[in-house]
Amino acid sequence: MKRIVAILGIILILGFAAQSFAGTPSILSGEKTASALIYTVVPGTTCVIRTIKVVTDGTNNAKVIVYDSLTATGKVIDETQVIGSNHWGGRAWIDGGIISTGIYVDVSGTGASYFVEYYLGE
Repeated sequence: MKRIVAILGIILILGFAAQSFAGTPSILSGEKTASALIYTVVPGTTCVIRTIKVVTDGTNNAKVIVYDSLTATGKVIDETQVIGSNHWGGRAWIDGGIISTGIYVDVSGTGASYFVEYYLGE
C-alpha cells in the first residue's frame, strides 16, 4: 500500500512539474526496476533530463546514478541516494541535465525502482 501511495505521489509531482515546463512535452520512462539504457540521443541532437524519482521498498536504501552514456560508464550527470524509510526521493533540474549521448541509469538497492522524465532538444 505504501508503494502505491508513493507512486501516486510521484505521478502528482511529475504532473505539477510538467505544467511548469509548458510548451515542451515530456517523456516519462515508466517505472524501471533494473539498470537500463533509457534513451539514445540521435546524432546532432540532445535531450534534457527534467526529473529522476527514486522509490524504495520502505526498508532498504536505493541509489541511482545517471550517466550521459550508453552504458554505466562515462560522464555522471547525477547520483541520488534515498533512505529506505523515506519511500521516495529524487532530483529535479531547473535548467535541465543536458544529455548528448544517451541516458543510462544504474540502480542499486533491494526493491528499488525509478522514473526518468526528459524531453527532446534540438
